[in-house]
Amino acid sequence: MGRTDARVLGKPVLLTLLLLAAAVQIGCRGATRIDGRVVSGPVGLAVVVDQSDERLLAQGLPGVEVALLQDTSTTSGAVIASTVSDEDGNFRFTLARGRHPGGSVIVRARGDTIYTARSRAYLPRAGQRLLCTVMTRPDTEQR
Repeated sequence: MGRTDARVLGKPVLLTLLLLAAAVQIGCRGATRIDGRVVSGPVGLAVVVDQSDERLLAQGLPGVEVALLQDTSTTSGAVIASTVSDEDGNFRFTLARGRHPGGSVIVRARGDTIYTARSRAYLPRAGQRLLCTVMTRPDTEQR
């Protein structure tokens, strides 16, 4: 019979765990992170802005669902990703490797306290954020 102590069995297990950790790290590098903010405005519109844009300092709106939809020639298509703004109005999408649409998308913002907004936009690059301005419903502003 061969040796079966912990040192002999531990080496293959340790090697497997290290390879798995390396694969996870490589896979995460391909992900695209998109940060944004939802604020109240005169129109429902999603635009890409620099991180220094003053509109990002406006009071954010919590609980707004923001979705990225495939942009087709006639209507908005399937959902690529969706998230909900946090208590400060900020949101984040993490698109897995290969999920970045490459072209324009439809950004949809909807919630109980706002009018649903849809607009065509390109996704932000490094140093930029997605700013979603939405119109609040008059009957919910006092809540």
